Amino acid sequence: MTSEIRFDEDPQSGWRIALICAGEGAWMWDFEKDEFLICETGKKLLGLDGEKKTFSLDYLSSYIHPDDVETVLRSAEGLRSETIEEYYTECRFRQPDGSYIWILTKGKIYSRHSSGSPICAVGTHTDVSKRKELEFNKTQAQDYIRSAFENAAIGMALVSPQGKFIQTNSALCKILGYPEEQLLAETFQNITVPDDLDADIRLLNELVAGKRSSYQLEKRYVHKEGHVVWALLSVSLVRHGDGTPDHFIAQIQDISEQKRYERQLKEARREAEASDRAKSSFLATMSHEIRTPMNAVIGYSELLDSTELDEEQRLFLRHISTSGDLLLHLIDDILDFSKIEVGEIDLEFLDFEIRSHFNQSFDLLRPKAEEKGLSLRSYYDNSVPKQIIGDPHRISQILINLIGNAIKFTPEGEVFVSVKTSQDPSLAPNLVVSVHDTGIGISEEQQGLLFKPFHQADSSMTRKYGGTGLGLAISNHLVQAMGGTMSLRSELGKGSTFTFSIPLHTPSSKGTPLPESSTGSIRGKLVLLCDLNPIDRQQTAITLRNIGLLVYEARSFGRAKKELSRSRYDLLILDSDLIRPSALKSEIPNHPPTLFIALAEDVLGKLPADCQRIDRPFTRSQIKDAIMELAPSPAEPEATEKESVPHDEKPKNTLVVEDNPANRRLMQAFLNRLDLKTEMVENGDEAISILQKKRFDLVFLDLQIPGPSGIELAQKIRELEAEGAHPLTQAKPVRIYAITTNAVQGTRERCIEAGMDGFFLKPIRTQEIRKVLGL
Repeated sequence: MTSEIRFDEDPQSGWRIALICAGEGAWMWDFEKDEFLICETGKKLLGLDGEKKTFSLDYLSSYIHPDDVETVLRSAEGLRSETIEEYYTECRFRQPDGSYIWILTKGKIYSRHSSGSPICAVGTHTDVSKRKELEFNKTQAQDYIRSAFENAAIGMALVSPQGKFIQTNSALCKILGYPEEQLLAETFQNITVPDDLDADIRLLNELVAGKRSSYQLEKRYVHKEGHVVWALLSVSLVRHGDGTPDHFIAQIQDISEQKRYERQLKEARREAEASDRAKSSFLATMSHEIRTPMNAVIGYSELLDSTELDEEQRLFLRHISTSGDLLLHLIDDILDFSKIEVGEIDLEFLDFEIRSHFNQSFDLLRPKAEEKGLSLRSYYDNSVPKQIIGDPHRISQILINLIGNAIKFTPEGEVFVSVKTSQDPSLAPNLVVSVHDTGIGISEEQQGLLFKPFHQADSSMTRKYGGTGLGLAISNHLVQAMGGTMSLRSELGKGSTFTFSIPLHTPSSKGTPLPESSTGSIRGKLVLLCDLNPIDRQQTAITLRNIGLLVYEARSFGRAKKELSRSRYDLLILDSDLIRPSALKSEIPNHPPTLFIALAEDVLGKLPADCQRIDRPFTRSQIKDAIMELAPSPAEPEATEKESVPHDEKPKNTLVVEDNPANRRLMQAFLNRLDLKTEMVENGDEAISILQKKRFDLVFLDLQIPGPSGIELAQKIRELEAEGAHPLTQAKPVRIYAITTNAVQGTRERCIEAGMDGFFLKPIRTQEIRKVLGL
């Protein structure tokens, strides 16, 4: 041993050599003494006692984490016995504070006896805690990704640039029905429905070319059992460092159930639309079948009333007229309620004198009040403007319903009606109408039923007072459609007060009407306006009508589509929230020029050539300019000419096209009283024939006639006029008026579109004809 290096006598030579090995701590192991010499840095690194000179292997093992001891001792013994050439272990050493750090220990045989047996080994200690932490975090992240990939609820796959599956999860195997080993042998091209492959490959190529960062596609896969699986595919690309494709990451969500639901929904929608068509057809038929005889009953009653009758006969006649009016009112209630059910009641917005309509409604019901001995009084506040904008027919309908009910349920006392405006200056002005009676009143628990269809306060009222129980439900719906509210105050035995309040629009709010010359190119155009917001729709409709447009309002996009499928419109105006411009062509392939109403911040994308946008709030001149740019062609000349026909120019020759004999005789009698020379035909073919032989100033035509229908006949007349067919070549176009029993939505608009001048709903009154013709 004296010829060998001694640790205690010449340690510096050993330390020097060991430190050259570039370790943070250095050690030397004397095999004969089984002792370790460790430098000061090494002692601090391992958390050992700095005063201690040497350390046994057992002592050092007490500092090593229990889980690592066996590995360390096995490696140490391998070095001593030379079964391994180099000692290399990573283990955890306990620190004075009880924590552990990771230490990499490396070493090899340094000195031998002349016999070749080892004397000692030297090596280093290195703190690798940070590296081990990074490795742990990386491993944990990889485990998390692997777990997320495998346990994802949707299908996941890694796919090679050639389309071969590299890795799949169990969800994808379940979606497609393949065991993992079989799916890994497939390509996505082989299991895609052929019709869907082109779109997938096109998007994949765009992804590789860098034209998109990812893509999403609804496509169909072929299940292992042969049926189709609908999936929502989302794909992204992972590239190598040089930018070439490495693999695709695909997420595949099974949407077969969603597609099944969409098919069911589409089928249900088709069935609902078919049901709506059947219901509309039934309503039109019912209206026709009931109004046709009612036209004769009420019309002949009116004619008979002007003849010489004794007192008893006139009493009988009054009962006939009253019963006819009552039956007609019930029919209208049923039709209105049916329209409400399918959302087909639309409102007009016209300038009219509210007081005049109020007085008309009042005068109509005054005889009923007098008959019962009731006082019918009213108060009309000076704050109510003379002219307002709204639907005069529907407002009168609400008034008649409320006043009529008050009279019906008031055995004695009075009915008092007040009309005024709201007084709160902080709120938008409202028209407020109250109908108070001293009638039977309504209990609190029964009041909640009144605005529901087919309900009265109790069933005995139907037997005692009659009625369908629809009037209040319809009135309440109409008030809501106008943007208003209806309320009730009542006390049993003391009377009731019904009040409705609707937004008050006046002509002054829309300014001075535009001169004819500024709107001539668009005047008379037929416009379909679709906006879900009733207030915005009303305001827009008022503006459009003020510049001379004929406006049909639709409350939903579905309703607008339905209307466009059966009628031709010159212009479509849509709220941009309903549909994006890019999708309009697919939803309505043959849509007319379209104006989108949007907010300034709305992003609509590139607009098709036949579309424009206008931002809210807009002025009347702005929307007029936008419409003129979209639809610059002049309106049909007969529209303005028809409007300019003076009422004092009495028609000379009149043609009536009516297939019902009783109604032909009735119209003959009506027109004779007006001193009009009249000829009668039964169908559209006869009408065309006589119109080509003889000049007529005025044509009344029933819409439901044999041969060409009333609509088709009107279109044919206008075509013959345009062609200059004699004798329709004349200074002024024939004035055409529809006579129909069809009270369903859209009939009036289709008549106007066909070129007619007006519309009479049966039963007709002489006074109504006189007023329209200006006689």
